[in-house]
Amino acid sequence: MQFVQYANFELVCLLKLIYLPSCMQNLVNLHHFDIVETSIREMHRGIGKLHHLEHLDFFTVGKHKENGIKELGELSNLHGSLSIRKLVMLPKPMKHWKLG
Repeated sequence: MQFVQYANFELVCLLKLIYLPSCMQNLVNLHHFDIVETSIREMHRGIGKLHHLEHLDFFTVGKHKENGIKELGELSNLHGSLSIRKLVMLPKPMKHWKLG
């Protein structure tokens, strides 16, 4: 299944949504990802592959390298504000990190 043509994707008011679909990384042309009123517990692995992404409401740090905070470094087109959730998942102090 391929969804590469989507530019905007809204998951608004889905309070019970806690996980993103496994095919999220296939939305390579995605520009806006509206997840503001969801309860997503962690980002899907490989979200850093969405290089065209310009808007993301929040990023939830995951347990794995593929959905860790370093994925944000790959999202160089993001604009505006971004909330970062679950910072307790960070493996070591941020002063040792190299993003981007």
